[in-house]
Amino acid sequence: MLASPAFAQEHDGEAAFASHCAACHGEGGAGTPGFAPPLASPALWEGLGPDAPDYLAGVILRGLVGTIRSEGQVYAGLMMPPQAQIDDAEIALIADYVLQELGGLEASLDPDTLETLRAEPPSHADLLALRAGSE
Repeated sequence: MLASPAFAQEHDGEAAFASHCAACHGEGGAGTPGFAPPLASPALWEGLGPDAPDYLAGVILRGLVGTIRSEGQVYAGLMMPPQAQIDDAEIALIADYVLQELGGLEASLDPDTLETLRAEPPSHADLLALRAGSE
């Protein structure tokens, strides 16, 4: 029996996350205390609201430098490198996995948004400002 497209996409997103993100953000997005914040954080993604897909894509493409607070822990001197080498299809899979499976949202990354952000990624200050409202 063949898996449904939704099942295949979920597991492709999970595999892409495991391949590109889990080394720092932990298996299942649990985070690495003091090093990389958890992505399995519905409060974060809900707090970002409709900006969640743009924020996530921006962080993947630009990286993130600065200090953030996540689930009561401060990540000072955070330096996530840009992951712009990941192709758009995998970024979309990762984003949808993080937003839907780890974040509990019914959101996905629009390919047009990804194209726009790839051409002109948001600044670190813009990304931190978006996140500040969700902490």
